[in-house]
Amino acid sequence: MASFYELIHATTYHYSGMVAMCQNQLRLTPRIDASQQLFKHKIEVLPKPNKILKSIDFFQNQISYFELNQPHSRLQITMQAQVKVDRPRPFHCESQNWESVAAELERDRSLAGLDRFQYSLASPMVPRCGDAFALASKAFTPGRSILEAATELNRRIHEEFRYDSKATTIQTPLEDVFRIRRGVCQDLAHVMIACLRSVGLSARYVSGYLRTYPSTAPTASANDSTSSNASVSVGASPLVGADASHAWVSIYMGSHNSLGTLGWLDFDPTNNLIVSEEHVTLAWGRDFRDVTPINGLFVGAEQLALDVAVQVRPL
Repeated sequence: MASFYELIHATTYHYSGMVAMCQNQLRLTPRIDASQQLFKHKIEVLPKPNKILKSIDFFQNQISYFELNQPHSRLQITMQAQVKVDRPRPFHCESQNWESVAAELERDRSLAGLDRFQYSLASPMVPRCGDAFALASKAFTPGRSILEAATELNRRIHEEFRYDSKATTIQTPLEDVFRIRRGVCQDLAHVMIACLRSVGLSARYVSGYLRTYPSTAPTASANDSTSSNASVSVGASPLVGADASHAWVSIYMGSHNSLGTLGWLDFDPTNNLIVSEEHVTLAWGRDFRDVTPINGLFVGAEQLALDVAVQVRPL
């Protein structure tokens, strides 16, 4: 069943002094694809820039760019949107074995095939890693269905890696995440991508949001480079990563199975589930560096404090 949401993503920078100028690149426009439609969208910036320019990046994410050349000590960026999400889950679907999908990626040199193949290669934040292959090999056994293997890998990462908002930063190398077995949703997504690529499969890093539910616990502070440690209750099972930017993984599942093509299917290792209508996609790329929600620079102040508030409310 389709779900309709209103999104609000508010980011506020508090500088320790006056900033003479800043430049910012935003990936804060929800994607439009077969599972998601965008009805309304606007970005407001205070102080107000003269222009907000728009373009499309290599991965077909929409970029908004602005610069401020007036002194300011506070910068607020607010995105508001309305989306429809309709993402059927593959119940009782018999997928092909994972080796045949890896072979398809190797031999298909069409434009679409090359686009899929690029996500099987190492990337700046997801280098080749022996620990990744060791973990992947536990799930991707010979002849196994790619859907079964991916589901088990998703579960293993959820069980073997502890969600810990204080264990890592955006600069923490992937090898360290494997060593300490802790991290935020960004780290767990990178771990899963590394595992999948180690066996020759294609995996994209997806940034987005989770539906907001009322929570009895205070919402933790968040930032745009890692998710907060907020959790929300859905029945008896908490979803981790709500009220902040979230991250998960999209896997190319192959072009043939009993019900036609599966194509790309999304998994959330932080919460051990196949992505559903409660996930809203913002952008995707090879790793976090390709989809940073706000990426920029400023000149003037020495320090800044950052506040982020995210709401995904059903309409």
